[in-house]
Amino acid sequence: MGKLDHDEIRKEKEERSGGNLFIPKEGEYLLYLAPPCRDEDKKNYVPLVIHYGLGPRGIPGLCLDSERCEVIKDPRVQEMVEIKKQLNLKAEMDKGCAVCKGIYGGAMGKAEADDCKPVSRFLFGVIPMKYRPLNSGAWIDLPPKLQIFNTSYTQWDRITDLEVDIGDPTDPEAAVLIKLKRTGTTKTNTKYEYSPDTATLKKPMRLPKPAMAVLMQGQQVGQIGDLYKAVADFAKSHDELQALVSGVQVESGGDAAANGDSKSPCFGTLYDPNDDECKECSDATECATAAGKADAKETPKKQAALEPEPEPEPEPEPEATSGDESLDELEKQLEQRAKRKRA
Repeated sequence: MGKLDHDEIRKEKEERSGGNLFIPKEGEYLLYLAPPCRDEDKKNYVPLVIHYGLGPRGIPGLCLDSERCEVIKDPRVQEMVEIKKQLNLKAEMDKGCAVCKGIYGGAMGKAEADDCKPVSRFLFGVIPMKYRPLNSGAWIDLPPKLQIFNTSYTQWDRITDLEVDIGDPTDPEAAVLIKLKRTGTTKTNTKYEYSPDTATLKKPMRLPKPAMAVLMQGQQVGQIGDLYKAVADFAKSHDELQALVSGVQVESGGDAAANGDSKSPCFGTLYDPNDDECKECSDATECATAAGKADAKETPKKQAALEPEPEPEPEPEPEATSGDESLDELEKQLEQRAKRKRA
């Protein structure tokens, strides 16, 4: 029986989020809080409302209720959603939030509604500078990487209290680092503690050049440190949210299809040729190809559409020997095959 490896899970979560999500592990960090990501911004965070636990895979989705999640009315978010998801966010939010309708309209049971109720979150840009395990005196320098820190209301409240008390810890020419301490590894026992770093509070630091370069590049519009792009990463169409709530796949030809989003959330990731649900799915062939499990028995027409430049046919295997064939003959066939390959 294997053992759960939190580091491996954390690594995959980072990979699936594009590698730019800061997921602190147990221990202490010294964080540089990034300044506002756009010149016109006065705050270095963006609030949003997310529904977690959607569908069988428990994925998150941006709430499309504009009264509850006001950030979706921001033109910068709408622009990023248009670019990243080919969705008209204004039109989608006019339809309302399918998840909220399911929760508050009574279509969901209490347990299901509790799992995906709207939750307030706050996105910050951070560069983790140092890390040390609990009960260890040695700090480990981390390679500079601008990441998105998705925080709860309680964490946001503590971080902004520190910002107000310190002044401007985000100034790259006179930065004050924030110490984050995480204890616990489960939802019930995890705690986050925030405090100013004593050394940089006494003497603010100039951000090192590698970190400065990462910050300047990452905060450009549409890059990994653009908080409005990070909000757009959570966006889904009304029909996608409805499908996640109802468990019914979005029909092609609807609004989602017009925006290129008619595929099931499991598309390209959970394909199993022996699964009955996969066999009945209309996207099975494309899904198999996307998952790297293309069916070799596809018709020539479909195969040609999926593979415009077909791979060359492999060398034929040597024919099986019968009782009359000698071992020398088989060795000759193998030697000839090897020569053809070398040629």
